[in-house]
Amino acid sequence: MTKKLSIDTGSEVIKSKIHLDEGEKKIHIEDSQDISEVISNNKKDANDKAYKLKGFQDAKMYKVATIPLIIVQQLAQKGIMYPNGAIKDKERMKRWLNDPDNKNFRIYQGKL
Repeated sequence: MTKKLSIDTGSEVIKSKIHLDEGEKKIHIEDSQDISEVISNNKKDANDKAYKLKGFQDAKMYKVATIPLIIVQQLAQKGIMYPNGAIKDKERMKRWLNDPDNKNFRIYQGKL
């Protein structure tokens, strides 16, 4: 029998639920985050004309993406990022950002 408990982690960003499986004697932790606001803000920023100015792009110091914390958590598990959000493997991070499946997290639309 599985019991589902909701435990407040104190975070307003990532919500955690704990599932107790008494039959298998296992605990499963499920994290979730509403990322709709991040995606909406990324779309607005991607259309900002400042990001399209040549001088801005040539500077190589512009924002290319905003990644929700839940995704940072997943990327840390894969060894691409550190849990604090720093990039651990730059080449794999570039591939992840250039992947069309992750376009909603991108602001800069060029290839990295």
